[in-house]
Amino acid sequence: MQVDIVGRVNNLQLALTQPYIPLLECLVNSIEAIEDGDVKDGKVEIHFERDMREQTLPNSDETFHAPIKNITVIDNGTGFNDVNARTFLMSDSTRKATRGNKGIGRFNQEEAADG
Repeated sequence: MQVDIVGRVNNLQLALTQPYIPLLECLVNSIEAIEDGDVKDGKVEIHFERDMREQTLPNSDETFHAPIKNITVIDNGTGFNDVNARTFLMSDSTRKATRGNKGIGRFNQEEAADG
């Protein structure tokens, strides 16, 4: 079976009130990778990247930060071994369904088709 990733992403609906579901799935994956690797000093880092400029509103002294551009999640778990890499590349994987994972978090982003 082949999957058109752009079509798959366009067919998914992510509620405006739940924009962090993909991030939550990444965090769960990190925690599970630490558990799977039996890592005693597990560590998860989350990095948010914004445009490095502050912007001002027209006719206002108020400033706001530019939107978040990228989010990077780093952990010291099992990593992308062969099994994990194959599963990551599989649409709607059921590999970790018994843990409650749905395998669609990476498809709930506008730019998922680029990566």
